[in-house]
Amino acid sequence: MTSPAGTPTLSVATDQPTYNVGDAITVTVTYADSTVTSTTLTVTANFTDQAGNAASATTTAQVNTSQTGAMDGTVTDSFGGTYTESSNDQVGTAVFTGTVGTPPAG
Repeated sequence: MTSPAGTPTLSVATDQPTYNVGDAITVTVTYADSTVTSTTLTVTANFTDQAGNAASATTTAQVNTSQTGAMDGTVTDSFGGTYTESSNDQVGTAVFTGTVGTPPAG
């Protein structure tokens, strides 16, 4: 017997905070399934000026591993708009485009 897979995690972002009816909208979905593990990548830069003074700095980033393929997904909105997937080539990120529609009558 195998353990059931965990629920995928999603985060959704739009390319602007505010839109007008008829504006183009881009929605980026970042996703991971239950097989994703994370490893810390440390990047170090070292520089020396002409006087011989040296300085270094580091930063870290998380690198997701183990995800084997892109997930299938759709995007909808509360105005009944339709979205077209424009890319899902990078495993873990899908981009959708659409047009902001007219709000339903209140």
